Amino acid sequence: MQKFLTASLVVAGLTFSMSFNTAHANDKDAELATAGHVSALYQCDLGDKLTVYKNAGDNSYVNLRWRNKMYRMNRQQTSTGAERFENKPDGLVLISIPSKSMLFDSKKGRQLANECRNPEQTRRLASSK
Repeated sequence: MQKFLTASLVVAGLTFSMSFNTAHANDKDAELATAGHVSALYQCDLGDKLTVYKNAGDNSYVNLRWRNKMYRMNRQQTSTGAERFENKPDGLVLISIPSKSMLFDSKKGRQLANECRNPEQTRRLASSK
């Protein structure tokens, strides 16, 4: 079951409402407002975008906004040093290496977004050329 989470934004005395669909409305952590989280916008190939919200006090998960849905992604251990986060109910897997990040659908066995870079990864890539 999906619920809609409404956030209000007050700008210059006017109120604007923005709705975005949240995945797994029963998972209260996924519904949490991202206040207190540090966000990074990732620009991907083919014009895709995703936003990762990290909690400085708890690195065991990130919140991922992908195509107007919010997902809680739990950290998975790796032997390679890559950061791997997974949302098992939806089958999403986010893998981040120093040069780029990738988003996969493990249920359908396909890549959803590739060559995703946050501003730090973009700077790193530009300096290596």
